Amino acid sequence: MKSLDLIGRRVAVWHGSVTALDPRWTAHLGRAGLDPASDWSALAPGEAVSTSDITNCFRVGFADGETAFFKRYVYPRPSLRYFLRPSRAAMEVFGYRELARLGIPTVKVLGFREIRRFGLLQAAFVITRGIPGAVDLRRYARETWWHLLREERRRIYDRIRVRIFEDLRRIHRARFFHQDLHWRNILVNPEQLDTEPPVWIDCPRAAYRPWARRHGELVDLSCLSRGALTFLTPGQRLRALKEYLGAERAAEVRALYRAIAGHHRRSRHPPRVEKLPPRDEIADRR
Repeated sequence: MKSLDLIGRRVAVWHGSVTALDPRWTAHLGRAGLDPASDWSALAPGEAVSTSDITNCFRVGFADGETAFFKRYVYPRPSLRYFLRPSRAAMEVFGYRELARLGIPTVKVLGFREIRRFGLLQAAFVITRGIPGAVDLRRYARETWWHLLREERRRIYDRIRVRIFEDLRRIHRARFFHQDLHWRNILVNPEQLDTEPPVWIDCPRAAYRPWARRHGELVDLSCLSRGALTFLTPGQRLRALKEYLGAERAAEVRALYRAIAGHHRRSRHPPRVEKLPPRDEIADRR
């Protein structure tokens, strides 16, 4: 087996398969069928979280209360797209490692496997440790935050916004970019919002971009802004950008605001403003 520390931006194996497991979790994963000898391509352990023709993710529970997420990428035909290029699973391992190194709360990688035929990717897998009580930020905003009283909404929004932009500035100073920082890829614990910071997940596009910093910044901010279009006012979004830039010049903030809007328009999948459930107007005025 290979060390998880060696998985990253290079092709993990030229021909055949390679597996890397956290030795402290080998017994746990083995009980779910995720041992080095099993065929992970056919496994569907636990509860299906997301499904598609290629990518499937499962939540696996263990007797001691621990959880893990098993994500598999299985291609019907060997993929030319990843010929001599790292798989999405490998890039997730790299991304999580770099986020942790930069001080960003993220998940722990427990296992990885990749299968290739003469450089052509056939399947790739990544296993991460679950976080108790965590839900993604979009779901929390829609199901809980949206229905809170105005002052409580403002207090929680301020706390989450400050931490996310603080972390975003930290990785951007290091020329590192998540590249898929949608609200669904940020986890929060609704019961521990004052003590536990947001956790970043799902980063198969993560990369260092020393020569394209402005573009990297724009992509991360554009991803964040997609969720903000539904839940925040234009004034709130402008003030958030001002905080990110640390700029007093309104023209600079407005220019970035317009650049993000332009990035949305050029996207193959422009953002949609979600219809929110009705809120108790009387409670909202209290």
